Amino acid sequence: MIKATASQRKNGTFEAKGICPITGKRKSYYAKDRHEAERKATESLSFKDDRTLAGFYFGAFLSTIEGRSRAWQEQVAYFMETLVLPTFGHEKIDSIKRVPVQEAFIRWSKLKNKNGSLRFKEVTLRKAKIVFSRVMNVALDDELIQRNPVARVSVFGEKSKPKIALSAEELFKLYNACDSLSLPVVILAGFCSLRIGEATGVIRSAIDEFGVLEVRQQVLQQKGGCVISQTLKTEHSHRFIPLPEELFRVLLNCRQVSDIFICSDTRGGFITPNNATRSLQAACKRAGIRVISPHALRHTFISLMENELSCPSSIVAELSGKIKQGPIGNYSHARIEKKRVWMEELWKLVQEAEEKAEIERSRFA
Repeated sequence: MIKATASQRKNGTFEAKGICPITGKRKSYYAKDRHEAERKATESLSFKDDRTLAGFYFGAFLSTIEGRSRAWQEQVAYFMETLVLPTFGHEKIDSIKRVPVQEAFIRWSKLKNKNGSLRFKEVTLRKAKIVFSRVMNVALDDELIQRNPVARVSVFGEKSKPKIALSAEELFKLYNACDSLSLPVVILAGFCSLRIGEATGVIRSAIDEFGVLEVRQQVLQQKGGCVISQTLKTEHSHRFIPLPEELFRVLLNCRQVSDIFICSDTRGGFITPNNATRSLQAACKRAGIRVISPHALRHTFISLMENELSCPSSIVAELSGKIKQGPIGNYSHARIEKKRVWMEELWKLVQEAEEKAEIERSRFA
């Protein structure tokens, strides 16, 4: 393995040259300690024939995710470089066993920040396990190991807060309080289950004459600006969503400045995810409901479909991009019509919830 050498910088920290795990280009690794900077850089310089976990990760695994979204690549890099490689990177990949991995996850669950709070929630450690397990599965496929030592590991950590979801009445209040910037976001996220990047990336040509929306690109918020990517979060994210007739009409007439993007800014381009989030928060305040994130709107869609309408889980999963759409392809006419029925039911549920609330308010007025 190539050994990286660190040099001291003017501010007292140390710098060592390695390789970026995402781009494969040269990257500087910094640390307050010389040995720590050298360790990080050395691990990134591992040869392909290195039998350690770090060598396999940099030399073989990273090439398997080159076609995935940058968000997923960055998530993989974060968990591997923050937790997994510092602990197991130097070990031979076929010598890593379940018990030491389990002990490592227990230690990680007890790590604390400077203010005394736990550093990792359970959901974060579960993502770390998914990433670590994916790496070991590739090693299993390459016959470097006989079994995946991460598969049976239990995850502990601080419980995440319950997901926020609006009621049908609150969703309708939010819908009515929207302006031209926030209305498309609320329709696409709250009534169609799109992620914020997917919503801001929707163009008019992605909606056909029958009101079927094709989710095929997203806007990625990055340092220095935003980019449009045809690579979605997962392979299941590419999907077709039939819009309720009323929402189809409204969505195409939201007074957008752009004649290309559905979620338009005031200058005719696409609205960035960050600005869309701020616009949504302002709409929440106007509606008099709790301020929520775009992801909470997506969860609202799933919650109303499953809990209020008892929509089949397969339909909900297809609409939200969690599984492939339909047994015979994404655009099966019969499948689309079945989804359209449930999308119309959701729109009716939200409208009727507001009508019932209005009746109750007038009764006690």
